[in-house]
Amino acid sequence: MKKVAALILAAGKSLRMGQPKMLMPWKGRSLLSHVVENVLKGEFSNVVVVTGDASEQTQSAVKAIADPRLRCAFNKEYALGMLSSVQCGILALSDPLEGVMIALGDQPAIPAQTYQQLLAHFVSSDALILIPSFRQKRGHPIFLRSALFFELLALDPARDSLHNITSGHASMIQTISLEEPAIVQDLDTPGDYEQLTEKEGFDEGL
Repeated sequence: MKKVAALILAAGKSLRMGQPKMLMPWKGRSLLSHVVENVLKGEFSNVVVVTGDASEQTQSAVKAIADPRLRCAFNKEYALGMLSSVQCGILALSDPLEGVMIALGDQPAIPAQTYQQLLAHFVSSDALILIPSFRQKRGHPIFLRSALFFELLALDPARDSLHNITSGHASMIQTISLEEPAIVQDLDTPGDYEQLTEKEGFDEGL
């Protein structure tokens, strides 16, 4: 199988949540741990969790998961936003790769099967960029071919974003429609968290 790595972005400040959201409870463990474990069920060559704010606690949660493919990368420029974390994650990759999956650490409701399905589709396709959608709304995770890495790393995170990549290669994007609402769900505020935990039907306590 062609080698595809996974980046899990977990560096944000969680300002609207009021606490480090990656460490919040989710089905008996931390929210981020749940995402990491689901991603690891896929055949990714390696998985890099990019940390920033609350990095020490976040890395501790990740290191509690035993898998030789898993490691952390600290983004010292995390305050510049998501693009800086993607760049940090790309630079942390070492093996020659076909591409990378960019997943968000605050989407715990995405099932492992969805990551696996998207990975299989990406590997078997010739898409430069693969983006899942739910009812015509694009979501995450997204997949990028390694041919885009140089262009991505040349962007300025203070003014640019991943949109520069997707808009610049719009004709090479393949969108795959999924009946999975979790790919478009944001988890930014206490209200978002409460709504999602009620929908999933579990006790928030660890």
